[in-house]
Amino acid sequence: MGVYYGPTLSYISSLSTPGLAGKFFDGTWRATIADGNIGTLPLTTTNDSSNVTGTGGLPSAAHRFGVNLWTSIAYTTLGDNYGFIAIGYFTPPTTGSYTIFTSSDDGSGVWIGSLALPGATRTSGNATLNNGLGIGQANTKRSATTSLTGGVRYPIRIVHEEGVGGDNLTFSWSGPGISETTDLAAYFSTPIALTTGQLTGNYFFNPITNTYF
Repeated sequence: MGVYYGPTLSYISSLSTPGLAGKFFDGTWRATIADGNIGTLPLTTTNDSSNVTGTGGLPSAAHRFGVNLWTSIAYTTLGDNYGFIAIGYFTPPTTGSYTIFTSSDDGSGVWIGSLALPGATRTSGNATLNNGLGIGQANTKRSATTSLTGGVRYPIRIVHEEGVGGDNLTFSWSGPGISETTDLAAYFSTPIALTTGQLTGNYFFNPITNTYF
């Protein structure tokens, strides 16, 4: 739940639901993917992805269009000239070292922590995981390990771009006592609007301080 209590005002901006909010966008993103911006936030229900025609590995055919909830990310053979972004939070169950993986054609990247939030300066050099950001590549799997504190809610941002030819993205993770898995339902979450229950397609926002958190 995104909650803030100020000295004269209190509000509950949104709740959260298990999984991540994700959306496809048409375009050639190779030159700009390293900044972590595929399309724009908030992610909306507008269809911005007519280039995505395949359905391999998608939770449903409807996931090709607009913002959708993703409880796993493992798709393939969708089309050419598109990008994908997934956003939300990861709350590790225990303190320790966590490994994140992407397997992708073409490039992909992940940021965990404050660098995932809107307004942060992201580069290929400060990505938690850089799997060919800005580079055309055949399917390649890479990983990165980071130390996280149990029970802390970390913003996360996952991006992928596809030029032409083969295409795929799988995101997975492992941690203390947890073998590598693609499951995003247990410890990942994304905001939903308090009044409608719909995905906000964004991070929690505090209008008092005008900051995302």
